[in-house]
Amino acid sequence: MPLGVRSTEATDMFFQESSDETRSSPPPESWRLFRDRSLPVSIDAADRYREVIHEYFAEVNIFFPLLSLDDILATFNEVVSCEKSPALESDSISPARYCLLLLVLCMGSFVCTGEYRISLDEAAGRNGGQEPPSLGSGYFKEVTGLDEKLWQKARLLLGFISSEINLEAAQCSMLASLYKGAKGRMADSFHWVHATAVKCEALARRAIASTNDTERFSDAFRRLYWVSLIYEGDFISEVSITLPSGIARYEDVVPYPAPETPKHRQEHAAAFSTPEANPTSPATSTFYRTEELVAFQISTNAAIRRFLNRVNSVIYDSKDQFRMTRDSYANWLLRITEDLWSYHGALYRNLPDFLLTSQPRKRTDQENASSPMTPGIIRVEELGNNPWNVLRLKGRYYAGQYIIHRPFIEYVLLNMAHFDTHPCKEAILHRCRLCLEGIRGFINVFDIDPAISITGLFSSGLVTFTMVMILRVATLCPVFRDALPSDIEQAIFIGKRNLRRFSISVTEFQWHLGVLERLEASCKNHMTM
Repeated sequence: MPLGVRSTEATDMFFQESSDETRSSPPPESWRLFRDRSLPVSIDAADRYREVIHEYFAEVNIFFPLLSLDDILATFNEVVSCEKSPALESDSISPARYCLLLLVLCMGSFVCTGEYRISLDEAAGRNGGQEPPSLGSGYFKEVTGLDEKLWQKARLLLGFISSEINLEAAQCSMLASLYKGAKGRMADSFHWVHATAVKCEALARRAIASTNDTERFSDAFRRLYWVSLIYEGDFISEVSITLPSGIARYEDVVPYPAPETPKHRQEHAAAFSTPEANPTSPATSTFYRTEELVAFQISTNAAIRRFLNRVNSVIYDSKDQFRMTRDSYANWLLRITEDLWSYHGALYRNLPDFLLTSQPRKRTDQENASSPMTPGIIRVEELGNNPWNVLRLKGRYYAGQYIIHRPFIEYVLLNMAHFDTHPCKEAILHRCRLCLEGIRGFINVFDIDPAISITGLFSSGLVTFTMVMILRVATLCPVFRDALPSDIEQAIFIGKRNLRRFSISVTEFQWHLGVLERLEASCKNHMTM
């Protein structure tokens, strides 16, 4: 880390006490949705909340498919029925179910504001007095802070269910993490995803101890488990504070979510009783295809995250700080990274093609054909992936390329005094070139406006910070001259611009931008000496 900055300061700062935490505010009158006057939506206008629920499933569930729309609407309808009269009380809705509803409304109302679209252009517009367009009805343009009010209610129940070990309680803490991540509150998000991972570990252990049935893990739990593992893994790969949740010990036991099967289709069809919801309708067909896409989306990201975890554990050993000075290290690193790089390429070559395109397509010559990359799996017809999901998959590819080959950059920097005579010089520089090209690819992938904060921008922003530093340092070292991308200055410029965009959501990145500016000034002074 340059300019006297501690190596862990770039991540430790996210866990410092903020001014918001020092200010205490009174809790809401009630955790019930319609039993106090703290919220602007009355029970007579309950349909506004139904709109919010649908907005959640349209904009959030495509990234984190944890819940069922029918289940949430059923809970909401039950709440409305019970709270119409002050005299009515219901014990049929568990605190965890009620909390899930509040968190869906919380996240959905945040989405309705449009503030999850992180745009440098829109930020300039807001500074000039313009407001971001609302995605919901005109009503939500006038309501400010609804998501925070709902969050305060949800907090009352989150505390109450914090010691519960069940699926709904774990789903609640996961949604709490997603909400805080979308709002750019990374320490809070990390806290809640860690709590989720701990609950998932306990639930997996309980399921294994109670039965040997292969169906012991419900599909809802499988989705939660893998979303939690991916989300926590993205945090741990970047932060210097690692709390072992234990969730990874069951990654070989908990299956990936299953694609939609004929049995599931029959069960879904049986649930329909109205002509409007005919199971053979185009809308229902889209449901089938979307469910299959969801399964592939989770399993693909989980496989990539597990692979990156393996890379980190194999070639980044913080307990062995002197490994790079050993004579045999370079040869070992060349061998191991060759295997990892080959596996990485195979992982992406075998992705179903519909995951990497956002445009639905259907070719008549491929009716009922299997995917050439996934024999036996029915091709998902007329379905394209969400553009931000496609972008994130491509970003993970370049991140893997960078992570696998970054040790070669570090090795050269630590051994510059005698690197010119190294017998593996050319092979090492080739790996350095792959690392730098991976950095450029990652930066260019995220050169898009607006960014989407629903998936959290912490990990992407922090790795961008590190990548820009590596690019700048590499330009100062003559040994890397032939390995540098031709457009490296453009990549540095775009990387800093991406980080400025991310800092609109995660305000702590302003500190990292300051470090990069000081590094830039120091490098200019060095070049003029």
